[in-house]
Amino acid sequence: MRIFLFILFLLFAASFNVYYCDDNPNLLSELFFCKKDGCINLEKKSYKNGDYLKFNISSEKSGYFMVFHIDASGESSVIIPKDAGESCFIFKNQIIKLPNDCFLRLNANCSGSEFLILLSGIDDYSDYRRILRLFEEQGIAAVKDFIETSRLNLSVACSEYDYTFIPASNTYVLSIGIDEYANLTNLKSSVSDTLLFAETVKKYCFIPEENIFILKNKEATKRNIEDHLKILNSINSEDKDIIFFFSGHGKKIPDLNGDEKDGFDESICPWEFKEGDELTYFIDDEIAQYIDLLESNSRRLTFIIDACFSGHAYKTFNPDFFDEKEIDEELSHVSANAEKEIPVEKNEQGFCFFGSSGSSELSIGMNDELGNGIFTYFLVNAFKGFAEYNGDGMLDSEEIYRYVCSELEIYSKAKKLYFQTPVRYPKRVFLIMGELQ
Repeated sequence: MRIFLFILFLLFAASFNVYYCDDNPNLLSELFFCKKDGCINLEKKSYKNGDYLKFNISSEKSGYFMVFHIDASGESSVIIPKDAGESCFIFKNQIIKLPNDCFLRLNANCSGSEFLILLSGIDDYSDYRRILRLFEEQGIAAVKDFIETSRLNLSVACSEYDYTFIPASNTYVLSIGIDEYANLTNLKSSVSDTLLFAETVKKYCFIPEENIFILKNKEATKRNIEDHLKILNSINSEDKDIIFFFSGHGKKIPDLNGDEKDGFDESICPWEFKEGDELTYFIDDEIAQYIDLLESNSRRLTFIIDACFSGHAYKTFNPDFFDEKEIDEELSHVSANAEKEIPVEKNEQGFCFFGSSGSSELSIGMNDELGNGIFTYFLVNAFKGFAEYNGDGMLDSEEIYRYVCSELEIYSKAKKLYFQTPVRYPKRVFLIMGELQ
């Protein structure tokens, strides 16, 4: 019996020319049930991270079908149907071009072979649901066992392609979240916000872990934040991209030096922030100085602030606007136009700012259903690629802004929540991640 299995292993390995990462030792055994009485035709045979899979399928039998994916790290997923409540049907010898509105953006963090597996010709819808349920509960190995032991006459096809991982080694992130303050009311979601943002840009934007700096709670003192901004500035590369993310309290305080037409400075609140203690403030004037410094030594600079009154930071970048109503009118959301075509021309470098709320608005924090602040939840979905409307493999400021505004408004209306107005500056379209590798 062992000799027989070993021969099967050799035959399979020779047929598929598989190589895989160190954490993927079971890939061969999970796949050797594949046979060819269905067909998957990939658009090409070589992909890199950030690419979208496009392929055609056909089957020798009519029936329900599903498509599984196994990436270079050994992680398996069902990509069609994309929603567990859906069903997909194919007729005999019919050719279906995918993805349609189903898509898969490749993001494994190592190079290797990846696979698509087509199961088709499933006559009974209850069997179709049973296979999906098996995968959800036990994984692809359970699906393999079911197919091998059941009497279902299914069509099965497997397609292999080469995958190359290219890290975004010139992008650096400082992600800050504060729940537990020394002198302010504690928050609930800011630390989870900052960890989620950091993990998202690592996985979906391919930023190396060593390029991501995270400050939580007591670590996020004003001095430590400034020290990390200086570290980012000192990195010797004019082509570097920098992303600054902050989730925590935001305050409007009386103008400290008489330069504010509305009489107020805006401050993000470090861990030690204390009303009346100017040394603990991190006001917009100081932030603007760091923005000027970082922008002069980088290719792209993105500041994202999830805090109350973050929209008021707009006057830091455009002093011609100083009245709250005037600022809010200028920064009115564009969710109604989210479906319109994104401008093709993009600025390859420069500065872009995103704020979670208008100049006089609170920013909603922990949402029990979403598990994060509402703005951050939809922001990270944008960075996962859901905002990439035009399919050019690049993520720009307009795509992010339109997606976040639209999704936040839809969710707020559905849940009857207070609607905060995200803001961004400038209105020109800036590449945020450039080509998504």
